[in-house]
Formats: sequence, C-alpha cells, structure tokens
Amino acid sequence: MGRPIPPTLTRALDAEALRSDLVALAHDRWGSASRVEGIAAQHLNRRVVRYTLRLGAPAAPREWHLIGKLYDEAALAGSAHAAFRTLWNGGFAGRAPREVRIPEPYAFLPQHRMLLMQEVPGVALKQLVKSGQAAPEHARLFAEALVKLHRTPPPGVERFTVNDHLVRRCIPAPGALAQAFPDVAHAVHWIVDTARGWESGQGREGLALAHGDFHLGQVNIDGDQLWILDLDPLYYGDLAYDLAMVFVSFGRLPNEPARAAYIRALRDEFLSAYFAAMDFRGAARIPLHLALILLKQACKRYRWQNEPGWEGEVRRLVGEAVVAMQAMSTPYVPRDLGDVVALYERCRSVGG
Repeated sequence: MGRPIPPTLTRALDAEALRSDLVALAHDRWGSASRVEGIAAQHLNRRVVRYTLRLGAPAAPREWHLIGKLYDEAALAGSAHAAFRTLWNGGFAGRAPREVRIPEPYAFLPQHRMLLMQEVPGVALKQLVKSGQAAPEHARLFAEALVKLHRTPPPGVERFTVNDHLVRRCIPAPGALAQAFPDVAHAVHWIVDTARGWESGQGREGLALAHGDFHLGQVNIDGDQLWILDLDPLYYGDLAYDLAMVFVSFGRLPNEPARAAYIRALRDEFLSAYFAAMDFRGAARIPLHLALILLKQACKRYRWQNEPGWEGEVRRLVGEAVVAMQAMSTPYVPRDLGDVVALYERCRSVGG
C-alpha cells in the first residue's frame, strides 16, 4: 500500500484542459495583447505541477513558469488560498526583513482544486545543508523567516487546535491506530488525552501565525534572499509547533562525527537568531508538539504500509512520542539560550 495519487493529478497534467484558465491568467498578468503560444505541464511531486507558458508579447517574458498545488477538497484549497492571498495583500513581503519573501499567489481554480502561484528561485536549504554549502547566514535567515511569520498578525485564519491536528493531520485517526495496534493502544490514548488536557489550560499564551509545516525543505535560498514555501497550511495556533518541526528537521540530518560540529553550528545560529527576537518560554511546549508530530508520523506509516518493517516503525514512533510527552509532566521553562540548546539535545534523539 503506497501513497494514493490525487484524483485531480491526471487532469492537472493535461495542459490543454487548463488552457482557458492559464490564458486568462497570462492576459491579466502581462496584458490582453500577450499570446500564449504553448503550454507544458511537468509533475514535480505528488501534489505539485509546474506549468511553462511560452508567451509572445513585447512586454512579457518568453517563458513564464507557474506552480500548481493540488488538493483533495476544493473547500480546503479555497481557504488555503484566501489565507495566502491575505498574507500577500497585507504586505508581508515588503516588511522587514525584506530578504524574507513569499511567492505571489496567482489564482484559485476550484474546478481543478488547485492553487496557482509564482515559481520562486533558489535551492532548498535542506539540500544546501546536506551538501555542506549552507552557511551561518543561511541559518540566521531561516530563523528570521520564522520570526517574521510569528510576528505577523494572523490574516483572518482560524485557530488550529490539538483536535484539528488529530483530525486533519493524523490520518487515519489515532483511534484507528490504537485499534490496529492493541499493544500500544494505551500509549496512543494517553498521548491524545495529555495533549488535549494541556490545551484546555493553555489559554492564548504562545498563539501566533504559524506555518504549520516549517522545516529545512520548506525554504529556498537565493543569494541573500530566502523564500518561504508551502504557505497553504498557515493557521493561528501555538508557535511551538513550528519550533518542534525545526527540531525534527535538524534531528533527521546525518549525525556522523565529521558533520556533527557543522550541524551544531547551524543549529546554534538558528536558535540564537530566533530567540534574540522571541520569548524563551515558547520553547517549553516543544516536547508536546514533538509528540504530536511523532503520532502523526505513526498514523502515516500505518496508512502507507509501504516499507519493510513498517509495523515496527509505527511502534517505535509511538514509543518516542510517549518519551517526548513525558517531558511535559515536569514543568520546564527555558530561561536562556543554554536552556534551549539543552532542550534540543534532549529531543535530538527523539523524532530523528
């Protein structure tokens, strides 16, 4: 059992089926005199298609590239586009630091369940780190991008709760996972109940505009600029979820001795830059969100069942989620950067 192919993909790859929409978009962007002489579609990954339009007009580029992202539900695509568009119209790209940018959202095509947006330049930070080309300034930009998001007023997006995570991200639901794996059922239910209990007493502390899937692969570096990608999961919720995703992202990097100092320096640069602008207390909830991320990954392994030993992987992820959640049983409030680094080291082997 592997990842299902979105039902909209076949139609999305038929460039002629989208001709009228893409021509209208080109006319809106480059003027009614622009001519679309050809359209090509390229499947980049499971839900992403690149469209290349060959244009004929003095004021237009010879080729115009657009990115289309597909959804299973038109309503979800519409709400994602609305949040993305509001962020763009609100002047996010023009606010400091201006080196942190976002692609321009172009259109929402409900009949295709697709968002169309600008294709951005650059190379994924994850790729630069893996090849050893990432520099400290890139890690600082990575942190500044997250700070910029977290300090941006939420653009009319809904609050994202623990229950939303369990329903929308944990597919199938944790209850189904517990039923399929009776030996870890108690652990799964304990993680869910603990997370819900924590949230009920949380109030509004730490709530901010959050990316929802922020990691090293979600930003492109182009010279001195950083582009934030995949902004459609934007929500109003606990900013510590984004920090937990960063911890997971660094934790998954190769950790052989020859690279350990390099990765550690990038990590410390990120933490130093982020917490120079943000409250250290935000890190206290990272273990809780790390547990929720691990539970989501366990549900995903159960859904895919596409690798040898996947049953053992499900049990490992649930066990690590328990370890992460247990850290919330003893209140721990980081007071300085050293405390945050110590917290990272405690979490590093969990979720890696």
